[in-house]
Amino acid sequence: MENEKHGALTLDVMLFRVNGALFGVKVDQIMGVYGQHRTASENERISRLDEIFFGHASPVRENWKIIRLKEAQKDGSFWGFLTEEPEDMIKISIVDIRPLPSMVEKLGAFKSIWGSFHHGEELGLLLDLTELCWETTGKKAA
Repeated sequence: MENEKHGALTLDVMLFRVNGALFGVKVDQIMGVYGQHRTASENERISRLDEIFFGHASPVRENWKIIRLKEAQKDGSFWGFLTEEPEDMIKISIVDIRPLPSMVEKLGAFKSIWGSFHHGEELGLLLDLTELCWETTGKKAA
């Protein structure tokens, strides 16, 4: 959800990690966050962000959650991503959003990673889950 804070637009962002790397996703893309042991319905697909971004599956820990995308696929199915438990909800001013670090930009593998931000002493990457869904399956969300 976009807001105004001190005259500048802000984004409401949920923070989470994938193999220790900090990511942020706009809250308005998310239907909910669920425990990993919740039974997926037949019209729900679950992917692991560690496999998508790092090419291998890490051992699943008890605190991992499913982040469910709000938008449905054209076939009516919903997409969820298994990742480490979300850490926080923050507001990021759009003037504080930076281009991708050159190392990430040169990889160019994922157009769904669209910007970077500082959170405390850390650099985080902004992720568009709808675009990631399209990149990984070739099926654009409705």
